[in-house]
Amino acid sequence: MKEKITNTVAIIFFGALSLFIFLWIGFAQKKWVNHLDPTYEINIYPREYKMVIPEDVRKKISSLDDAMIKESPLTFIKKLEKQIETLPLIDNAEVYYDATGKIHIDAYQFKPLAYVIYKGKKEYLDQYGRIRNLSKHKNLSLPIVNGVANKEALMKVHRVLKEMKKYPGLTSRLTRMEYNPHSIRMKLSGLSAWVVLGDTDRLENKFYKLEQMDKALKRLNKNHRYIKLDLRYNGQVICQKN
Repeated sequence: MKEKITNTVAIIFFGALSLFIFLWIGFAQKKWVNHLDPTYEINIYPREYKMVIPEDVRKKISSLDDAMIKESPLTFIKKLEKQIETLPLIDNAEVYYDATGKIHIDAYQFKPLAYVIYKGKKEYLDQYGRIRNLSKHKNLSLPIVNGVANKEALMKVHRVLKEMKKYPGLTSRLTRMEYNPHSIRMKLSGLSAWVVLGDTDRLENKFYKLEQMDKALKRLNKNHRYIKLDLRYNGQVICQKN
């Protein structure tokens, strides 16, 4: 008997909770539909990039049509997310209501690896090796890559940058990369020499050698003694002096 009463109470409780959630979502959507409250919260991540600003998202939302706004709450949220994701510099978006009916929008910018001069135009290269349009709001502190004229070159540059990410002490100092079909070379801040990679073979070995050579030059205070560090040869670094 006691167990039956307990089960009945549980059913009533969860039924009431479900009704509350349904009414709350309905209220939240109604508040949005009736007022299009300008105080809705927009967060854009990573915050330090600032390639997209809240006003960009507001302009995108302002184009909502009446039919979309009157959708069911869950459908409305999904469509709103997809609409925000059409912004060129946004990879994905998450939209949700809080307990007061206020809408929160979290938009996530893509992660740029470098600026690339691609077919004569300056663009971003993202973490997936794709070309992305520049932001009109923010100039980022990124290395610049020259000489990229086709997709094959773009793939090779992306491979180099992706492998280099495993060596943060090198990646954070990369300022410039020059690509040509026969060889890739780069410049790092604090190192006077051009670093010659050659092709994209044995990249892990090449960056390991560069990391060790960089440490040795710092320890011996000889960073400015060379004009070229050639990593193309297996098991050695060819250093050319001034």
